[in-house]
Amino acid sequence: MDVDILLSNTTKQQNYVRQKDQGLATRDFVKDGNKTHILDFRPIETSSLKGILFLHDKTSTQSCSTQLNASKIYYIARFIQANQDCYPSRKRINACICGIVAKRGNDIVEINDVLTERMYSSLSKYKQLNDGTTFTLVFGGRKFYHADDTTLSVCSKQSISEVFKVFDLYSRATGAKINRQKSEILCVGKGDLSPVEKQEYGLQVCDNNVQLLGVYVGKNRNICDDLNWKEKISKLKSLLNIWLQRQLTLQGRVVVVNTLMMSRFWYTLFVSSIPEWAYNEIKILCVNFVWNKRSHLVNYNVIINPKCNGGLQLVDMKCKIHAFRLKFLGRLINDEYDVLWKHTFKYFVSKIYNMNLGLEVLFIQVPHCELKCLPIVYIEMLEAWYILRQKSELKLSVENIYDQPLFRNPEIVLKDKSILWYDFINAGIITLKDICYEVKTGFLPDCAIVEMIQNVFENANVKNVIDRYHCLICAIPDDWKQTVQSELHHRNTKRTIDISVIINHVPFELPLCTVNKLYNCLLDDICKDPCGVEMWKTLFNIDDNDFRIMWCNVNLFWKPAKFIELDYKILHNCIFTKSKFKRIGWSDDDLCDVCGSEIEDLYICL
Repeated sequence: MDVDILLSNTTKQQNYVRQKDQGLATRDFVKDGNKTHILDFRPIETSSLKGILFLHDKTSTQSCSTQLNASKIYYIARFIQANQDCYPSRKRINACICGIVAKRGNDIVEINDVLTERMYSSLSKYKQLNDGTTFTLVFGGRKFYHADDTTLSVCSKQSISEVFKVFDLYSRATGAKINRQKSEILCVGKGDLSPVEKQEYGLQVCDNNVQLLGVYVGKNRNICDDLNWKEKISKLKSLLNIWLQRQLTLQGRVVVVNTLMMSRFWYTLFVSSIPEWAYNEIKILCVNFVWNKRSHLVNYNVIINPKCNGGLQLVDMKCKIHAFRLKFLGRLINDEYDVLWKHTFKYFVSKIYNMNLGLEVLFIQVPHCELKCLPIVYIEMLEAWYILRQKSELKLSVENIYDQPLFRNPEIVLKDKSILWYDFINAGIITLKDICYEVKTGFLPDCAIVEMIQNVFENANVKNVIDRYHCLICAIPDDWKQTVQSELHHRNTKRTIDISVIINHVPFELPLCTVNKLYNCLLDDICKDPCGVEMWKTLFNIDDNDFRIMWCNVNLFWKPAKFIELDYKILHNCIFTKSKFKRIGWSDDDLCDVCGSEIEDLYICL
């Protein structure tokens, strides 16, 4: 008799199916309803391999109960006992075997087990038992999911009933039951539940918001923002006050902010937006902590620089948010990543100027005031793309060129400004293919454009329409016009948008870029060079390359922390002297107290 160990696709690809504290969970099938279907047999977890087994005849589809050979059960049980990792009180499983199936001809005797990765490894090496039973590894059997915390979005009340039917089916197969008293439902839009339906479903009905994986979502944005951020900011204040009591250096306080404080916000920022008041408050709290609640000696746009450029490498929250949004943008243009929110994004961006654009919205640049029809997260995504676009390359195919929007396109400009003609948009003239022939190459004649406009605006000025159409043709880039004259447009061709980000003169595909790479790329646009170093450049004739070496010497790992802070302040020329005190009105003279003849600046002090 052959015994096949079935492994799910998830086990093969991800090295795990689900996690349980118990290393071995054997299930015996007991009759519970119609025994002709495996889902009508209730599984009971036991501590041994003995029990009633489910026998299924492939040919006749008839079922009955049988017992596995006692000697084989004893041998398998003894084999499992030799692997201590299979028992409770061991570490959680990283991979598991979905089931052991014993074959005798066309009959299948199944034992559902959950075994550890170590058990699977041992069985895979131990190919043949002493009594002749062989083990065959079969991948791709079935998928198991642990329904612990599940969130569903449904569009009708009928869908709610269908969902519970699936849950009931799952309960009958696994023995797990949904706790309806702890489950919540939130109705959005025009949806509402009557008292009878509330009693029927037995769920807790949330009126305004619900918490999903630690983030509050709901109908009222202001309430959700308060719930998401006020408590986090309150905890941030408490932690910063505790750390202020320690005698940390400037660089040490930056490490505390980057690692212990800002990391508390990254998950929430990755999946939701942050209100302006919360962003400003967090930024002020962190920067004040870095400077020990004293004067800010170096500009904020300087301290967010890398250390080799004179900064402290303080994390900028706004750049981090944009990097998160660009990561989502990379998933958006990735055809292998198919999720619901892509369709939601396309629905909202189609409302921009009513142009019904999809991913073609990435070819245009819309002012911030015109993006108010979008959710905040999508606005941040597009704004981040507008910043990154200057450092990116768009590899345009023939279909991408035909899909280019004619309006708000930075490549199509008149008098250094992008075009926006609402009469053309309302007439359906939106993209380049709308002014081209469908079955042959070339642009449409003037009379065709006039006819399209007059179908919507009967009193349109013909001469004005023709003149603007000629100006539009002239504004189109020459390589696009050459493509229109030589290549046909195919509507059914699959579209892809290839975006490459240029980082240090090396192109990287946007979907493959990490958040850290995108963050560093965006940071270059807002960072500023230190202004305090101009005095040293003038005195000693030092160029920028030499200063980069000096910044590296400031942050040498073997130097005491106090010396690193002192050297940093000296190079930034931010140590207070009498000349600075006189400049701000805190001193009557700026002469050195030692010599009494020269102005006391940092150079004289050294």
